[in-house]
Amino acid sequence: MRGVIITTADGVIQFVNPGFEVSAGLSREAVVGQSVDMLKDQAPDQALYQNLWHTIAVGKQWRGRFKSKRADGSCRISEASIAPVRDTGGRIVNYVSVERDITEHVAVSEQLMRVQKMESVGRLAGGVAHDFNNLLQVILGHAELAQEELGTEHPVCADLRMIR
Repeated sequence: MRGVIITTADGVIQFVNPGFEVSAGLSREAVVGQSVDMLKDQAPDQALYQNLWHTIAVGKQWRGRFKSKRADGSCRISEASIAPVRDTGGRIVNYVSVERDITEHVAVSEQLMRVQKMESVGRLAGGVAHDFNNLLQVILGHAELAQEELGTEHPVCADLRMIR
């Protein structure tokens, strides 16, 4: 479900659709008349928001991802497209944001990346263990050959038995 937010040119929320209400967990009554800043995550990415506002203030469309908070305080990640709306004189009077909550999608992607990393580490560890085993077999083979060649009475044989 897509959320739609319409704001004034200075960022005061004028309208939200039911998709936004469901995604954010906020009612229309709770947000209309408030600044869009109320939706920001607890630790907003200032550079992202500066770029966003600069882009739309000069009349261009902005597309990207940002974090915002739900009514319960939890974080949600949205993929959004925000565009200016102009009056007949060309002046920006509103902004329209169409967003999609991708929080679950991002979480699943991050989990998949962690699993793939673990799989790679497992393969690496298996390769190292295989190489190490090959080296150990060479050492054991040489110790056995040396022991046979020296005979059981030689003083070094005790050390060779220890190696084996």
